[in-house]
Amino acid sequence: MPFLAGVDHAAVDPNNGDIYYAYGNRDAGTGNNRLAIRRIQDDGGGGVTVGPENFVTGQVEAAIPSVAVTSDGTVGVFYYTFDGFSPDFPIFSAHLAQSTDQGVTFSDQMLLTFLSSAADNGNSRQRVLGDYMQMKAVGNCFYGAFTGNGVPFGRPFANHDPIFFKACVVPTPRPTPTPRSRPTPAPRPTPPR
Repeated sequence: MPFLAGVDHAAVDPNNGDIYYAYGNRDAGTGNNRLAIRRIQDDGGGGVTVGPENFVTGQVEAAIPSVAVTSDGTVGVFYYTFDGFSPDFPIFSAHLAQSTDQGVTFSDQMLLTFLSSAADNGNSRQRVLGDYMQMKAVGNCFYGAFTGNGVPFGRPFANHDPIFFKACVVPTPRPTPTPRSRPTPAPRPTPPR
């Protein structure tokens, strides 16, 4: 059950105006639909410089990205993966990948793995999740909403529900200056009387 949905999204870094563009990239060897990203910068002469392609995902079936950049420059990419069937219902996972090196490398955080509430009906145009997801950055936090099954949250029956999340970037602590220690002066000899 490949995804039938978008694989493109872009966001602007609020600090410098750089654009991060995420897109689908089918791996010719494995056939997996991976996500890649490029950083686009102003070249200072009226044009742009398109940076190298870096992968957001590993060898997975991924789609429907949403990109945002926090005030400290952390690039976040929300996306779904298709993880197979159990037994008749598709398994999906929602992820948040984060990069602190301008989109060169990403660490992945799985937000939720869930069963679709709709079985595969055999129609290659079936849209189980739709495009009902979005992620924004405010300050050093990512805020998002996506479609997921409400059962893991206590719903008594399977249904596609809106799931909301907040993930804040922990600022890197600045080194605390250590006060210089002064050597303890040697005791002075007592003068003779």
